[in-house]
Amino acid sequence: IGRVIISIFSGIIFYRILAGFIPPLLAFMGALWFWSVYPDFFFTFNHTGGIFMMLALLYSVVRYMQTEERRFFWYTAAAGLGLCLIKINFGLVGLVVAIGAIEEAHRFGVTSRSYPKWPYYLMLGLGVPLITLGIYAWLIRGLSIIEIRQCFPYWGNDQPYHAPFWNMVWIWWQAIALNINTNWANRLF
Repeated sequence: IGRVIISIFSGIIFYRILAGFIPPLLAFMGALWFWSVYPDFFFTFNHTGGIFMMLALLYSVVRYMQTEERRFFWYTAAAGLGLCLIKINFGLVGLVVAIGAIEEAHRFGVTSRSYPKWPYYLMLGLGVPLITLGIYAWLIRGLSIIEIRQCFPYWGNDQPYHAPFWNMVWIWWQAIALNINTNWANRLF
């Protein structure tokens, strides 16, 4: 039931993101589309939670750009922290993308520069990762190195299959091409 609740909230956030740019009826249709193609991760909650936190991060960045209310900047930090705790690599990339998107919005005049942004960038770029590392350090204290590597399988020897980066890019591209060509609906979307 928890997975279903997270999926429902993900669709609501997806609707809220779209409703900031398009009419509500189209945003509702977009949310229905999101729910209809929502992947089913029956074996783990971290994918479902990760999608929810990525959407929350995107929503808070978009709302910050639209309103320039500082609370949305802090919501971005909270969503980034949640995403880091679910999947650390996705969370760190999400924070970098959020900082870049906000800075580009300032640079191209989408938002104003009414107050100094560097304390907020410092919080997103250093504060959230340090808080994440502190939480992880607290959670893994007392574990052996083998147990820690099971928790964080980011090294080549930790995976049953390890391939060079360019091979993985090629495999990824082939998977996308095959997925697109499976049926006419995939070719449209």
